[in-house]
Amino acid sequence: MVRAGKVLGPKLISLKDHAQAKEMECDVLRLEIVKEKEFCEEEELSYEGLRLEIAKMKIVIMDLRERSEARKEAHNVKLQYVNELTTSLAE
Repeated sequence: MVRAGKVLGPKLISLKDHAQAKEMECDVLRLEIVKEKEFCEEEELSYEGLRLEIAKMKIVIMDLRERSEARKEAHNVKLQYVNELTTSLAE
């Protein structure tokens, strides 16, 4: 029995070392998962911020289009009036 203990002793130590190494690997992987999760959360916040900025820009673009269209219509009315005046003066 003593002899068996001597033979198993180094194997047990080796298995314990192996188990400790695996546990350390798991700890490292857990830390990496936490970091990845934090990174993903930051990216999600950044993504949401960009979505809000895009929505704001779309509103500004719509407003600018409306204003541009209104100015274009006002310009066309004035141009028509100028054309009518020019035509009446030519007669």
